[in-house]
Amino acid sequence: MYFEKEVKDGKFKNIDDAITDAFAMVPRHTKKVVYIDGDNERMKKATKNISAQVKLLSKKDVKKYTVYPDHAVFKIGSKNFNFNDPLPEKIAIQLVMLKALLEYLDIEPDYSFKKFVMPPGRGNYFPGKKGIKIVDSSYNAHIISMASILEMAKQMHVKDKWVVIGDIVEQGGFEAEEHKKLGKLILDSKVDKAILIGRRTNKYTYPEIKGKMDVVSFLKPQEALAYIEENITGKETLIFKGSQYLEWIIEKLLAKPSDVKKLCRQDVAHKKRRESWGLK
Repeated sequence: MYFEKEVKDGKFKNIDDAITDAFAMVPRHTKKVVYIDGDNERMKKATKNISAQVKLLSKKDVKKYTVYPDHAVFKIGSKNFNFNDPLPEKIAIQLVMLKALLEYLDIEPDYSFKKFVMPPGRGNYFPGKKGIKIVDSSYNAHIISMASILEMAKQMHVKDKWVVIGDIVEQGGFEAEEHKKLGKLILDSKVDKAILIGRRTNKYTYPEIKGKMDVVSFLKPQEALAYIEENITGKETLIFKGSQYLEWIIEKLLAKPSDVKKLCRQDVAHKKRRESWGLK
């Protein structure tokens, strides 16, 4: 919404240019070296005349990507980066940058990432009730991160894939357009079932995919939870992304209640907000 205002004020021609300019602010003030995504033409243009050395990197340097509900492996050069959570292929460029930076600093990384812990709601694996597998990427969303998670769902080596998708909020005048795009992304993900939650997905996304795949739409998290509990058999992998307090649904589906402390929005303020929604 902030960038939409900058476009309306005439500072930029479109949203993407405005966002790129914001991301280029740090490189413009960097003195020595900047690593950027060499496949991103806007960022290449934005850093063309800066004083620091610009090193262009590409996700094409990733030789292989494999993802399961509980882990992911990225092969970069001759090295495997191993993670104990499912991470989307989109982060590959960040790993390429990390590898290049550590080589520049002459530091040997721990490719096992055994001490690495994902922040809550950014692609965390949890065992669920009845034996279901839960992938929690419920911490907020925009269309790019939605695309990333849905592509990961498509590539994930597991059967019976369900996606649980909440609204994308704070989209301003692009709300309808972004949620219609979301519908196309869900269809392309080839998942077995889509569960939509929220007024925006119900109004704009659901009509895009109704009749084209197995999809249900609910306005409230309570309704979605009741549907999930009634229909899961134990063989499913549920991948969560979006708003509408999806972490509350995940909490109710956890095999180990103690895992709730690993979910996002567990502070007092968010708990009170969930209670105001009737989520206890």
